[in-house]
Amino acid sequence: MSVKKILILATLLSLYTACSSSYKKSAQTSERMQSESSTTQYDTPQTVKTMNSSTSRDKVSEVKVGRVEKDNTALNRNQELTAQTQSRGTRSDVEVTRLLRKRIMADDQLSTNAHNIKIITLKNSIILKGPVANLEEKTKIENFARSMNATKKIDNQLTY
Repeated sequence: MSVKKILILATLLSLYTACSSSYKKSAQTSERMQSESSTTQYDTPQTVKTMNSSTSRDKVSEVKVGRVEKDNTALNRNQELTAQTQSRGTRSDVEVTRLLRKRIMADDQLSTNAHNIKIITLKNSIILKGPVANLEEKTKIENFARSMNATKKIDNQLTY
């Protein structure tokens, strides 16, 4: 082999090694961050210390982190009424749920949690369950439900 080919192969090998080690580090960091975030849940604002090394001396500053919603999976277990209960309802119950969900999803000002609430319509009664960001969202969604003409009762179990 010529010297030129050897140099090209050596360059390619070093690039491959650098890329693969960089990929491994980013994958490990991503995995570590994901496991930390899945085990930590806050229901109040938290203070996080950050390091600023852009100056000649390292400076530690505190940053307020907003409220992180809790996972409400434990609350959903062993519930009497679930979305599957809806199958016992009439076609009009299903249609009310569909229209209410469509209206909630169309509102871009609502949080992701608000978009993902549980809506159960059974015997012309609407049950709203799940976390929302604040009282304003809770009230707004309840007003959407009240605007459905086919409902007699609304049970607002939304939490914030």
